[in-house]
Amino acid sequence: MEAVMRRVELLLDQRRFSEARGMVMQGLAQAPEDAVLNAFLGYCLRMESRAKEALAPAQLAVSREPEWPFVHYVMALVYEGLDKPAKALESIDVAIALDPHDASYHGLKSAILFQRKKWHQAIEAAEQGLQSDPEHGQCRSILTAAKNQLGQHAEVAHLVDETLRLDPEDGFAFANKGWSYLRQGDPREAILHFKEALRLEPELEWARLGALEALKARNVFYRGLLAFFFKMGALPSGAQFGIMIGLFLLYRFARSVGENNPQLQPFITPLLIGYLVFAYATWLGASLANCALLFHPFGRMAMTRKEKRDAYVLGATVLVGLTGVFSGLYSDRGVFLALGVLLLLSTLPLVGTQNANTQKGFRLGLGMTAAILIFGLLGIFVAPHLFGVAMLLWLAYVWVIGQYVTRN
Repeated sequence: MEAVMRRVELLLDQRRFSEARGMVMQGLAQAPEDAVLNAFLGYCLRMESRAKEALAPAQLAVSREPEWPFVHYVMALVYEGLDKPAKALESIDVAIALDPHDASYHGLKSAILFQRKKWHQAIEAAEQGLQSDPEHGQCRSILTAAKNQLGQHAEVAHLVDETLRLDPEDGFAFANKGWSYLRQGDPREAILHFKEALRLEPELEWARLGALEALKARNVFYRGLLAFFFKMGALPSGAQFGIMIGLFLLYRFARSVGENNPQLQPFITPLLIGYLVFAYATWLGASLANCALLFHPFGRMAMTRKEKRDAYVLGATVLVGLTGVFSGLYSDRGVFLALGVLLLLSTLPLVGTQNANTQKGFRLGLGMTAAILIFGLLGIFVAPHLFGVAMLLWLAYVWVIGQYVTRN
């Protein structure tokens, strides 16, 4: 058994997870209840992105050796892969309580907190890990990424330079530097660093996403929208919600003032239109920019198949909707105008559905989009009052259901 475990550990160090899993399975054939072997089986499966299959052996290992911190670390990895961050944090906290000096445990905790957009807590966890191992890769990477999110560019530059000194081919460090340039409004310099990161690590999603954002940010309008997203992203979720509600209340107040004071309408109307354009852009700006990337060689190459499909669907919906609106306006055909408005309104739940992070969210978003279109079409061609039902569903999506569909 010792010879098997030495071989397994060697394969894991080389990140040959499939071969390591094969060796573990050989050992489990002789000792199916062994906690160590089950822990390593769960670890291998999780590293192969097979979190569902990893759950059972990880749970067995925890039940057999609850005082061994590694089993709780594996359990946290599995829960993280199953998109259960609360349970993942519970498990990694147990591992840290049992062994507070293992930097890998703090690194995983910082990564989970980073995914939950808890930037300050992620920084604290990463720094605790670096106290045990000042050169720990994951802790340094998450620390840099979290400080990036908070706009601490000077510290990010120092951390990236130090990381590259330790490892000149660290793709994540180049990606972090790219994000820093992007946050400072320099997409051209950012894209160079993202390309270098992808050259070093072609599968690095952090760099791929950054490259797409940098390409879109070459458009001055999207760059301004992206700056707003960055500012909002650095705020706590409660503050974000408060700002959006505040903007909406200001919109309602300005609208009321304009209705009661006709002489102010020429000044208020542009503000109201600007708010509506801004609101629409915050919902669809990133997805509409993806449509433009379909015509850029590198952008098209960097996009996933799903992103391309979503961009084609959204682009076609917007194009047909605008065609209907303009046809209705110029031909005085109310049906064309109504169809165009319906399609343009449906783009909000459509994009929410495309960006859903869970199957439940996707199904709910798809159902809402279909219901809005069905009631809208029935209202146009059968019973006009049903168009009002479609609008009520649309409002319900915008204010309530959309938050559930798109939440991470």
